[in-house]
Amino acid sequence: MDDLSRWLKKMPKPISLIVVDTLARATPGMNEDRANEVAAVVEAFDNLKDSFGATVLVIHHSPHGDKTRAKGSIALKGAVDFEAALIRTSDDAVVKLVSTKVKDGEPFADAFLRFQSVDLGGGATSAVLVESEAPSNRTASGRKIRLTPNDKLFMLALGAEPIDEATVRAAFLERFN
Repeated sequence: MDDLSRWLKKMPKPISLIVVDTLARATPGMNEDRANEVAAVVEAFDNLKDSFGATVLVIHHSPHGDKTRAKGSIALKGAVDFEAALIRTSDDAVVKLVSTKVKDGEPFADAFLRFQSVDLGGGATSAVLVESEAPSNRTASGRKIRLTPNDKLFMLALGAEPIDEATVRAAFLERFN
């Protein structure tokens, strides 16, 4: 991090945002499950924040089995002021932005976003996220999912979007078996 600090100090304009994309790439060899290793990285990010008066934005992954939380030690979530998650929806082009932690304030309402291609000139393109409507409930083959009134009530009780049968079955068996 000392090399990074020296490099940032040479910038012609003050640094206001430092983006770490991704935590895993920025910390090779770190065990994300060990709180003491995560704490050392958080301390380094805090030093950057304090040295430059900048916001540090860390891009991090969710584990394969649970898309509702970040990978690794809970020490990371405990250290952040704000956390949000991008969650896949039934439409591959649309993601759901969910507020998962706000230290001092109220969480924002969920938002649906779609990737839009942007021409950067010279044959280069990039993508930006723009507001979108919530995706319709369709299967992978594009067939519309028809929810019964009981299905809708069940989904409302769970506070969830439609999910696959195997997930519902496993949750039911875990709860009532």
